[in-house]
Amino acid sequence: MTTSRSAHDEGVHYLRYEQDGRRRWEAVGTDIMLATSKRKMREAELTLGYNSADIHRQVHTKPRPVRKAASLSQAVDAYLQSVVATKAPRTAAAYKLALHQFAKVCVKPPVQMTQHDLTAFAVRLRQDGMSDRTIANRLANVVTFLKKNGSACSLRWKYTGKKVRACRPDELKAMFSVADSDEWLLFQFSLGRVAESKKS
Repeated sequence: MTTSRSAHDEGVHYLRYEQDGRRRWEAVGTDIMLATSKRKMREAELTLGYNSADIHRQVHTKPRPVRKAASLSQAVDAYLQSVVATKAPRTAAAYKLALHQFAKVCVKPPVQMTQHDLTAFAVRLRQDGMSDRTIANRLANVVTFLKKNGSACSLRWKYTGKKVRACRPDELKAMFSVADSDEWLLFQFSLGRVAESKKS
């Protein structure tokens, strides 16, 4: 690598070198001391294979502060405030119950939760005598909360739905015979919806 003055731009020093098989000319200013310093830096880059601009960024860029993960109780409180403000009261109550039960079993921040923690929660609910359907519902609420707080873990809990037996004609007749006007309309509407769904 050489440092030379340009005949076309008097007083300006240039670096002349080869990089990736191509000859390059790089203007480095009029100061011979600065030009010499840049020549040595460029030689080191070509020899060692690093880029001085990248190193300058690494040295002078201020590191971003690391955000401390919210504790489980903080995340639950913040999430429940949002749910209460945006969801129906019954839905908010379901989330509140599920998350408070979850907080009794697991204490890690949401981003650190794993599928093992969800399984431990489900096992605890079963030990408390809850049905598989209830466990599945509580897990669904907890998983939704975790996803909103940066966790990717999930767990599905299998359950068998109840088989619903259709009413016999005599049972329907007995039901209509004791229904008031509002109940009669509601029953008729429900039966109409069932008939329509069978047609489609």
